[in-house]
Amino acid sequence: MNGTLTTLELEIITYDEPSAPTRSNAAAAIVEQLNLLGIKATYKTLDPDSKEWTQETIKKALKNKYFQLALIGVNLSTKPDLKPLLSSNGKLNYSGYANEAMDSYLNEAMAAKDEVSMRTAMASVQLHIINELPILGLFFRSGTVISTLDVSGLSGIREGNVLRGIEFITPQ
Repeated sequence: MNGTLTTLELEIITYDEPSAPTRSNAAAAIVEQLNLLGIKATYKTLDPDSKEWTQETIKKALKNKYFQLALIGVNLSTKPDLKPLLSSNGKLNYSGYANEAMDSYLNEAMAAKDEVSMRTAMASVQLHIINELPILGLFFRSGTVISTLDVSGLSGIREGNVLRGIEFITPQ
């Protein structure tokens, strides 16, 4: 009305792995919460061909910018390289986010020769993410271990092998 947005509508797309409906459950919960806030949100369960979303159809939708909000999974390397997600020309930067400062921070992180340089660069990346919010990480569907024991020595935890290395933990 008079150039003022009176109703905010948002459509969410996602896909599920064959083994678990984690993302669609999360999408339904997000829709419910947004609707409580007065944002008319819907979870679009079918792709443009009226079939269930798959990882392939989601990739196609992301590439063609056929989404308002996409709930997707991303596997990153063990090296903290966020360039695919956050750099102006990142392969996984589906939103088209472009920011010279972020590109600079990411380049500094990848060029870091020691821990102090890496921490400094990654702190700049983190603060920039907080200020700009180009992406929003909601949860880790797999690869998270919760324990009262010190599990800091575990490495290489990946989906399907979340307990890798747990045999080396000794109770204190």
